[in-house]
Amino acid sequence: MRILLTGCLGQLGQELRQRLLAHGRLYATDHNTPADEHQVFSLDLTDRGALLRILDKLQPDLIINTAAWTAVDAAETEQGPANAINVVVPQILAEWAAANQALLFHYSTDYVFDGTNTLPWYEDDSVGPVSVYGQSKLDGENAIINSGCKHIIIRTSWVYSSHSKNFVRTMLQLAVSRDQLQVVDDQRGCPTLAENVALVTIEILKRLQLAEGKDLSGVYHYTDDQPLAWCEFAERIFSRAHEIGLIESIPEVIAVDSSVFQTPAKRPLYSVLNCEKIERVFGIQQKSFSSALDDCLAGIQRNHSEDLS
Repeated sequence: MRILLTGCLGQLGQELRQRLLAHGRLYATDHNTPADEHQVFSLDLTDRGALLRILDKLQPDLIINTAAWTAVDAAETEQGPANAINVVVPQILAEWAAANQALLFHYSTDYVFDGTNTLPWYEDDSVGPVSVYGQSKLDGENAIINSGCKHIIIRTSWVYSSHSKNFVRTMLQLAVSRDQLQVVDDQRGCPTLAENVALVTIEILKRLQLAEGKDLSGVYHYTDDQPLAWCEFAERIFSRAHEIGLIESIPEVIAVDSSVFQTPAKRPLYSVLNCEKIERVFGIQQKSFSSALDDCLAGIQRNHSEDLS
């Protein structure tokens, strides 16, 4: 099987890259490849001609698209670039996949919902993004579905890892220089380790291979198992990091309303995702948030000599 992985140097892409090697011939691409990275080739996905040439040349049986515009606030004023990555690229990949009988994996977000629910969101609940970013991700989903290609779209939320820029690493950086931190308490979701999303992806691939050609295309939710507010997430990070000696002291977390931070983009207040469908179809259960956070912090500790930035 020939596999094309996009965005391979991002949070999820890095977790998938080594794991996919056992499943076929892997071609990994990113938009900004370091000079010393010989196993990755640089590709501007927004260059339609270049993208189609690569697809035609490689003829992948499986496309895993982890590339995304994730700068939520910047998308409000940079709608063109955000849509180019989050809408147009998935559409090109999906149309090619439909024409060439390839399978497309794509990743979406809890931000497709408006956040007004008080119970976890199902895959077929009414969507209503409250930000340009959320709308772009929803439009990307629809482009894939409308193409008619075989696809798996995984919506996830609050993704973090021991590498790259994310909430966990930002909190640890701030813990070094701050005694107090204001953190939002009225937005609730499920923090999810990037490694776990990668493991779920691999498990789905295995299940599909055993499905005897059955088309299980659709949208699926996956997050780790603990709904939290951002302030609660911060407290858990500081508590565990202090216990293992990653930080010397625990900053005081001051819970504040999201109105305190005047961000360009609005966030959904409640974006917990219901993950029953992925368990019913693929037998995949949500992984432990506590274990995931411990694994992440242990990974950061192993590389503590490096700058957290």
